Amino acid sequence: MAQWVLMINTGGVCGIARYHPSFWALSELGRKAYRVGATSLVDWIKNVVDACMNGVFNATNAAEWAVKFLHDYQQVHPIGQSKSRRATAKWRNPPSGRLKVNVDGSYRPEFGDGGIGIVVRDDHGTCVAAMARYFPKVLSAFHMEAEPFKAGLLLAIYQGWDGFELESDCSLMVAALNQNMEDRSDVGRIIDDCKSYLTSLHSIQITHVFREANGVAHRLAHLASSAYLDDVWLDEAPVIIQDVLYENYCNLNRGQGSMSPSRYVLNSNIISQAWG
Repeated sequence: MAQWVLMINTGGVCGIARYHPSFWALSELGRKAYRVGATSLVDWIKNVVDACMNGVFNATNAAEWAVKFLHDYQQVHPIGQSKSRRATAKWRNPPSGRLKVNVDGSYRPEFGDGGIGIVVRDDHGTCVAAMARYFPKVLSAFHMEAEPFKAGLLLAIYQGWDGFELESDCSLMVAALNQNMEDRSDVGRIIDDCKSYLTSLHSIQITHVFREANGVAHRLAHLASSAYLDDVWLDEAPVIIQDVLYENYCNLNRGQGSMSPSRYVLNSNIISQAWG
């Protein structure tokens, strides 16, 4: 008998009591069950029911017992108000005269590969550049969130863009680049490279956005990882993202561009040299 009483006091019998032993011990049911003895757990449960229901066990009494137990629990843990749903985030034009660079990564753990997507738009929402790159060997999901930052900053440097905003739905990368702390993660070297690139840029703001406000870059990253895209488009919007641009009210001239690489495509060696 002492064994079962001890288990009740330490919350070893009931799932709720295990996490809230003080609640069980002080409740009405707990006080009644405290001195109930038995030779086995099954017998103890039956004896507790008999003690709480005055020796009469039927469906009605069992239901009343459950309701009382639930009532005691809810007294200690009142049901809070449901959280209000946040408004759907939307892509917003950058200030006049500035560009906005959205980046994203996609990781396929089953294959150990991934891809990145980058889209650059002006203050009118017009796509001025896009990039999709496939990575055959990927360390982690975080690795694929860091690589598009590096590629986006390199693209801006090579194009001579200085006044722009950089957005991503990866809050960890945004935080890492906005603070002066050493990063010892598996992608610490990439983060260090990004910080080094930032020193050559004078008017850049890095911010976090929700996934739905980063849909174009997400589409490019997903296609890069699954369809092995590896292209850079300048002064046009590839057809493959035209629908997302339209849905986000980013491109007022739907139908520009094509899937074929633009005559303005960067020399692949310029971008590729950063990754060896």
